Amino acid sequence: MPELLSSKIIIREEPPQIRSITALPTAVLGMIGITQRGPVGQPVLVLSFEEWRNTFGGYTLTSRDTIAAVEGFFEEGGQFLWFTRTVHYTDVTDNTTSTSTRGSVDLSTLLLAAQGAQALSTLAGPFSLPDGATITTSEDGNAAVTTTINGGPAQVTAVAAGNVALADGQTLTLRVNNGPEQTLTLQAASFANIAAATPAEVATVISAFTGATGDVDGTSPRLSTDGAGNGFSIQVTGGTANAVLQFPTTVQNGTGNVGNLAAISNAELISLVEAATTGLSGSEINSRLAITTDATGAAKTLTIGGTAAATLGLPTAEQTGADAVAATPTLRVQGRWDGAYTDDLTVSITAASSGEADRFNLVIRESGVIRETWANLSMLDTDPNYVETVINAEIPAGSVYITVTDLDAGLGSPTNDRPATLANTAIPGGGDGLVGIADTDFIGDVDEKTGLYALDADNSQPITLLASPARITAVVHNAMLTYAEIHRNGSMLALIDAPAGSTAQGIVDYVREQALLEGASEFGALYWPHVRVINPNTTLFGDQDYITIPPCGHVAGAMARTDASQPGGVYLTPAGQENGRLRSIVGFEILPGRQIPESFDETKRDLVVPARVNPLDANGGLRIIDGARTLRADGSFPFVGERRGVIFIEQSVKAGIEFARFANHDARLRAEVARVIDKFLADQMSVGAFRTRNPETAYFVDVGEGLNPPSVVFNGELRARIGLATQKPAEFITLTFTQDTRALTQELSQ
Repeated sequence: MPELLSSKIIIREEPPQIRSITALPTAVLGMIGITQRGPVGQPVLVLSFEEWRNTFGGYTLTSRDTIAAVEGFFEEGGQFLWFTRTVHYTDVTDNTTSTSTRGSVDLSTLLLAAQGAQALSTLAGPFSLPDGATITTSEDGNAAVTTTINGGPAQVTAVAAGNVALADGQTLTLRVNNGPEQTLTLQAASFANIAAATPAEVATVISAFTGATGDVDGTSPRLSTDGAGNGFSIQVTGGTANAVLQFPTTVQNGTGNVGNLAAISNAELISLVEAATTGLSGSEINSRLAITTDATGAAKTLTIGGTAAATLGLPTAEQTGADAVAATPTLRVQGRWDGAYTDDLTVSITAASSGEADRFNLVIRESGVIRETWANLSMLDTDPNYVETVINAEIPAGSVYITVTDLDAGLGSPTNDRPATLANTAIPGGGDGLVGIADTDFIGDVDEKTGLYALDADNSQPITLLASPARITAVVHNAMLTYAEIHRNGSMLALIDAPAGSTAQGIVDYVREQALLEGASEFGALYWPHVRVINPNTTLFGDQDYITIPPCGHVAGAMARTDASQPGGVYLTPAGQENGRLRSIVGFEILPGRQIPESFDETKRDLVVPARVNPLDANGGLRIIDGARTLRADGSFPFVGERRGVIFIEQSVKAGIEFARFANHDARLRAEVARVIDKFLADQMSVGAFRTRNPETAYFVDVGEGLNPPSVVFNGELRARIGLATQKPAEFITLTFTQDTRALTQELSQ
C-alpha cells in the first residue's frame, strides 16, 4: 500500500473471498454381513472386490448372500464400501462376548540334547599366523594345554662356499612348489667381478626367481620359498652355473605342522587342537572354527587363550555347556481373524531357502494347495526378516490367513529358538460364531459399536447407502431405517431387500402388515424380487447355472455407476433403461411352479408399486430397476433420486459451513453463510439438481434476521432455511391416440 503522505484517493482491488463447499462422495455403501473371515465389528474400507476377498475370504454356505452382494456392488460400478462383519454375541451390549474364535497352534523347537562348552570363532577362515603362534585350552579350570602352530620355508643351500668363479651367460634352473621350471641367466654386469662372485652377490642375483628369495647361509648362497609351511617345496634342477655353485638337485620341503602359515585352514587347526588335547573336538560352523568339550552339561567350562586367539576370533571368556532341553513352544500360529476357515489350513516349517541354519521357511496350505510361502524367516526380533514383522504386516504385504507370535523360547540363539521342521500341521479351534445368530446381532448396540453401529467406528468417509443382505427380517429392516434417519440424521438411504420367495401379494403384505414399512421413512427404498447371478461355486451350491440372491448390492452399484456417469449424476433417478440397468445379473427369482418372474407381469407391478415397492423388471431385453420410490409417500422428498440428491446437498452444506461454528454471530457471518450456500446451490443447479435453471425458482437461501432474532442469537444459534425445487421422476408416461380428422374437418368447413 502507498504511503499516506499527501491527500489522495487510493484504489485497491481485492479478490472475492467466497468460501467453497466441497462436494462429498455420493455412493458410499455401508454393509453389514456374514463372512468367511475378517475383523469382527470393525468397519473396513475396501475399494475393489479383490481387496474385499483378501480380508473377508471367499464363498461359503453362510456367506453366500453377503459376498454375492459385495461382488455385485463392484461389478455394477461401485467404488467405496465400508464393510463390517457380524457374529453372534451372548450379550450384544458387550462387544467382548462374540462367540467366534480364532484357530491356533503352538510350534515347538527341536528336542535339544545336552551340549558341551563351545568356543565359536567370530571370524571365517583361512587365517594368517606367525611361526610359533599358540592356542591354549583349559577345560573345567584345569591346567591349560598349548597347541603351537609352526611353519618354515622350503630351503636349498649351495655346497660351494666363499667366492666362486662364474662366467657371463651361465644359467641356473629352479622349480618352486612343483611349478614350471624357471631359468635364470647370469650377467657379468650383475657382479663386481663375475670370476670371483661373492656369496652375497649370488644371493642378490638368484632372488630374481619367482616365489623364492636368496640369502647367505654362513658363507654359502641359499634359496628359500617366499611362503612358510610344509606345503611349500623348492628344487634346483640344473643349469651350467650349478656345476660351480653345487646346489643339491633333490626336492627340499618346507617345515612345520601347517601347509601355509599365511592361509591356515579350519581343518588344520582342528587337527592340531585335537592332537594336542583330549576331551576336546573341533568343528567348522558356517566357515567358523568351533572348539567344543566332548563332555556335556551346564557344569562344563572351556577357556581359550594363547597368542593366536585374537587373530582367530576365538572368545577368551569362559564358555559353559548346557543341559538337555525338551522341545519348547516357540511360535504361535493363529488365524488372522476369527473363523472356522482355519480348519482348511495347515502350516509347514521347512529348511530355509538360503541354507542358513538359524532361518526357516513357513508355508500355508488351504485344502492342500499352497497359498503362501514365507522364506528365510528369523526368530531374532532385530532381523529385517523377523517372523512377526513379515507375516503380521498389513494386508497385502502380510499374510491374509494367519498371524504369528514369538513365544520367546529363550534357548540362547535364533538357531535353537526356531521352530522344528514339520509338515502340514493343522490350525484347530476356529469358530464362525454363527450358532444362535439373531436380529440383535445385526442391529447391535450404539455404545459398544456392535452390529449396524460398528459403522460409526470410522466415519472418515460419509456413508450414503446402507445394506444388510445376510439378514432380511422386519426387525432388521426397521432398525436400518431408524439407523439411517434417526441415528445418522438422515445422511443415508437404506436399501431394503424383499424376503426371498415373495409373491407380489406377499411383498405387499410384508410391507403393509408384517414389517409396517409403508410410510415408515423416506430414508429407505425396497426392491423386489431377488436376482439371479452365475453360480460361483458348484461344489458348494449345486450344479445349477445360477444362484438367487438379494438385490441390494447390485442396486447400490447401479446407483454408484449412475452417479459417476455425468456431473450431477446423483440427481438422476436410478431406474429405467438408461440409469437403472443391472448389467451383471442373469435374471430374476422365479417362484416354484412359475415360468417367469412375477415382476414381469404388469398386473403384479400394479399391485406392488402403490405399496412403495420398487420392482425389478426386464424391459427391451434389458434387466432394469423399474421403480424409484422411497417407503414414504408423504415425505418431503419421496422419490429415490431426489432423496439421494437432497442427502448429498445437505451433507455437503453441513460440512461446508463448519467454519461458522463458534464464529461471532453478526450480520456479516450470516451473509457469508448465505453466500457460501448460494454458491454451492448455484453450482448444483447448473448440473441439473433442480426443476429449473433459474435461481429464482430453483432454490432459496434465507439466513436473515427474521430467522435470527436477538432471542435466537442470544441462545447461541444461527438458523438458515433452504428451499429446493427438486427433480421428480416421470413415473408414468401417458400417450393419447385419436383419429386424425383434420382433412374431414377442413372439407366440412368449406
